[in-house]
Amino acid sequence: GSVQLDSCNVPGNVARSSNVARSWYQGGGLSISGSGTSVVLMSCNLFNNEIHVPSYWAAGGIFVSDGQVILVNCNIYSNSPGTSSHEDGGGVSIYDGSVHFESCNVYDNVAYSAAGIQVLGDSTIVLNNSQIYNNAAGHRGGGLYVSNRAVVLGNCSIFGNSARHGGGIIIDNGVLTVAACSIQENTATGYGAGRCSSTYVASPPG
Repeated sequence: GSVQLDSCNVPGNVARSSNVARSWYQGGGLSISGSGTSVVLMSCNLFNNEIHVPSYWAAGGIFVSDGQVILVNCNIYSNSPGTSSHEDGGGVSIYDGSVHFESCNVYDNVAYSAAGIQVLGDSTIVLNNSQIYNNAAGHRGGGLYVSNRAVVLGNCSIFGNSARHGGGIIIDNGVLTVAACSIQENTATGYGAGRCSSTYVASPPG
């Protein structure tokens, strides 16, 4: 089915599960899944949400699987995976889904890996006129984590993010297309630190 949410706030939600099989595809704020599902978020704020599950395929803010999501003028901030054993996916996680960000901000999210946006599986993601900033990951991908997928960035800013590897962006055998974007002032204690190398390519496509 199709849903449109206008000028909404989604704050302070917590999703919990101790069962690994049942914890997949969950989002602390919103969980969107199912082939044929279409969701539009207009001028919405998702913040202070948490996910407490033993799964990589989850997110504190929004989790998208199979569905198609369009976000316009939205803010996704201060979300986290809580104390989960894997702790991946702070703001947004996308697995086999399609997401288009238009004039959005993803910031102040935290996770072990993929603090800002995580892109996995057979996913398509486009960010236009959007910002990813001040997200912090303890391991990989402070701002944007891409695994085996193609991502298109246009007129975007990715700054002030931090991680051990890939403070701004980490690409694990994926393809990143960038046009008129600023990727700077991201930090990493391992690989991918500094202004010129804030994108860390873990496994270049070959």
